[in-house]
Amino acid sequence: MVLFEKLRGLNPDIPEDVIRQTTDELCRNSHGDQLENNYHCYQKIRNGIKVKFKKDGHETQGLLRLIDFNNPERNSFIVASQMWIRGEVH
Repeated sequence: MVLFEKLRGLNPDIPEDVIRQTTDELCRNSHGDQLENNYHCYQKIRNGIKVKFKKDGHETQGLLRLIDFNNPERNSFIVASQMWIRGEVH
């Protein structure tokens, strides 16, 4: 999965299981108000996602970055001219 691999490269200090769980959450369909969902997605892209994990036996918190704004060449962008979505329409 491209997203998991890129997030792992951008966040080497975050454990892989936390990155995988966050990747799964990002890929799930969101329900409810589209405007609110878009706002929350934008916040995650802009500010990162706060995650908790154990390090050296202690609970710690880190920031999982989705985009490297300081080094844009480290990011990966995929462009699609058409996208098909299967599932319920709501």
